[in-house]
Amino acid sequence: MIAFVFVSRIVGLLLGIFAFSTTTSHSTTSIIHVHCPIENSMVQININVSFPYNIASNGFKTDPCNPKSADSHPYGSYAFQSIGFVVLAILSSLVCLLGLIVYICFDEAYRENYKLPNADFLLSVVIVCLWIVCTTVWADGFVKVGQT
Repeated sequence: MIAFVFVSRIVGLLLGIFAFSTTTSHSTTSIIHVHCPIENSMVQININVSFPYNIASNGFKTDPCNPKSADSHPYGSYAFQSIGFVVLAILSSLVCLLGLIVYICFDEAYRENYKLPNADFLLSVVIVCLWIVCTTVWADGFVKVGQT
């Protein structure tokens, strides 16, 4: 039983690290090409989006053919979703590290005290529930980033 719990903590630690690294390293660029009839040229507008996905901070000219035109900002900030997901990934990794330390260094106390396995189980249930919620919120925000 203890081997299964030990392996599950290692898997949880790796998943937390991968969730953190994939969320914070993702970036994308939307490119819009506009034809300016007066100059008969093409103007390219680049909108870069990266962690924490605050899209509203990326401005561009409303009329790229006119240098005096006002800036426009896309609507949306999905920083809450992405930061919440990253915070949970870090928290999950720390809980897994703490569990591994308990399993390795305090094996006798873990086997003799019935409260430690129960607390470990409850903590795991809470982390799993938070993962489900944060993953759902993150996926919803990620879809909305693609639609913006």
